[in-house]
Amino acid sequence: MACGDGNMTDYYSKSLTSGFKCLARADHPKNRHMACRLRARRQALGLTQAELACRLGVRAARISNIEASNAVLKMDLLLPILVILDVGLPDMTGFEVC
Repeated sequence: MACGDGNMTDYYSKSLTSGFKCLARADHPKNRHMACRLRARRQALGLTQAELACRLGVRAARISNIEASNAVLKMDLLLPILVILDVGLPDMTGFEVC
């Protein structure tokens, strides 16, 4: 790992939180774009919101709110979603991680 002595979640948390403070609002254009990408990828894999929520251990309403840009996709779900949907961080967020 390139940054620090924590796990990969800590690495991405530190990298993302320092550069993505503007994304704390659900209505930020990048969040809306990420919500659309999430929905499209989930549907492409044939997963329902309920199925994705079950795999993540959250309620389907949380996935619905994220996809509708009514809630921010936080780090506690972002990395597991990337794994489940088999998609990279740049593809989901539109940001490159250095």
